[in-house]
Amino acid sequence: MRFKNYINRYNKKNRIYSEEELLGMTLNDLLDNEPTILAQDLDIGIPTIEELKNSPNTHWIDLYTNEQGQKDGGFYGSINDNYLSMYPNERQLANENTTPVYNEWDYADTSDLDEYLDKDIINIMPENKKQEYEASKNQNNVLEGMVEKNANIIDKISGEVKTGINDTKSKIKQTINKYEGLSPMSAAQKAASKILPYKGIENEYYRNSLKMKDGEPLTDKFLEENDIYTLKDITDPEKNNYYKEQLAKMYGYDVNSPDINDLLKDKKIVVPKESSRLYQYAKNSEALEKWIVDNYDRIKNGEKPLEDSVEFSLGGKQGAVNTKRRGLFATIHKANVNRYKINDDGSMLLIPEDEYNFEEWDEEHDDKNIKEKVENAIYNRYVNINNRAHEQQEANQLEPFLTSMPIYYTKEEVEEMLKRKNKKLYK
Repeated sequence: MRFKNYINRYNKKNRIYSEEELLGMTLNDLLDNEPTILAQDLDIGIPTIEELKNSPNTHWIDLYTNEQGQKDGGFYGSINDNYLSMYPNERQLANENTTPVYNEWDYADTSDLDEYLDKDIINIMPENKKQEYEASKNQNNVLEGMVEKNANIIDKISGEVKTGINDTKSKIKQTINKYEGLSPMSAAQKAASKILPYKGIENEYYRNSLKMKDGEPLTDKFLEENDIYTLKDITDPEKNNYYKEQLAKMYGYDVNSPDINDLLKDKKIVVPKESSRLYQYAKNSEALEKWIVDNYDRIKNGEKPLEDSVEFSLGGKQGAVNTKRRGLFATIHKANVNRYKINDDGSMLLIPEDEYNFEEWDEEHDDKNIKEKVENAIYNRYVNINNRAHEQQEANQLEPFLTSMPIYYTKEEVEEMLKRKNKKLYK
C-alpha cells in the first residue's frame, strides 16, 4: 500500500521519481525539481524502478505530446482511488499494470486537494522556500529526467557544469541563499547529495548535515540510526556543562560568555544507536581495539591513557573501496576519547566524540598499474567530494554537529581483546 493514493505535497501530482531517474537527471533538472523530490522523499522515499514496476499500486504513463507540443510522460504514477473513480474505463488497465495508461490525473483539476495539501506543505518547506512555493503553485512543474545508464553522477555533473556553467549559475541564483558563496561544482554536489540515493554512512551523515542547515526534515534512515538532541534538551546539569564546553570549543565560542547559552541552545548532538552502522563499525574496528588494549592497564591503575583520541585510518587507497573503513574515516576520522570507565564487573564503557566537520585532503597521483589506477580514481573522487564539502562548511552552507557515541564492551569482549594483544599486529 506504500504508493497507493500518493499525491506529491509540493506539486500535487501523482508522479513518482525512481532512484534510476534521479541518478540520470541533469543538474538543472535536479535544481528545478528539488522541492518536489524532497517532498516525495519525506512521504514515500525514493523507490527503485523495480519496486515501482512490481507494485500493484503504480502504473506506467507512456510518452505523449501535451497541448504545448512538448513530450511528457514516460514515468510511473500512483494509482489513485479518486482518479479511478473519475475515469472508470481506466480501472482495469491500471490494475493490470501491464499496458501504458494515459494518466489524466496529472492534468485534472486538483483544486479540491488544495486546502489539505496547503496546510501540510508548511510542515516540510524551509522558510526561504515558502514564497517560491506560493509563486509556483499554479505552474506545471513536471520536468522529465531520462535515465542515463552507467553514468557516475559526480562525473556527469562535473561535465554538465563545465559545459553549461552560465545556466548552472543562473539556477543556483534562483535558489535564494542555499548555495550562496559556493562554486558551481560545490553547489551541484550539495543539491545532488540531498536528493540522490547515495549509499554508505558517510553519505547519510553528510546529506543530513546539509538538510539541517537548510531547515529540511532529516531522512528516516538517519533518525532510525541516531538520537538527535540540542543542548537545551540536556537537562542534567553536569552533562549540560560538559556538552556546552565541547560545543563552545567546536564553534569557537568563549564558554564563559554571558550569552553562551543562547548561542548554543539549538546546536545539535548526534548519538548513534547501538544498532546503527556507525556504532557497529566503530565498536568492531581495529583502531578502537588497539586503543583499548594499549590503555587498559593504565586506566585500571588510575593513570591517563597514552592517547586521548583514536584515529580511524583509511588504510591507503584500498580503504576507499572498503565500506567500513571509508565510512569511519569519512564520518569520524579522528575522535576524542576523554570519557572512559572500566566497571567493577570487568565490562568497559568509552565514549568517542567527534566534531562533524571537514578538513582538506591531498590528492595523490601514482599510476603504476591498472589496479592502482582504479584505486586512485576512486580515492581521488572521494578527495574531490570531501574538499567540496569543506568549501560548503567554510561558506556556512553545512551544519556541523557533535557526534557522541557511548560504546559498551562486555567483560567477555574485553577479555578476548586482551588475549589477542600479543598475537595481533596492529597497523
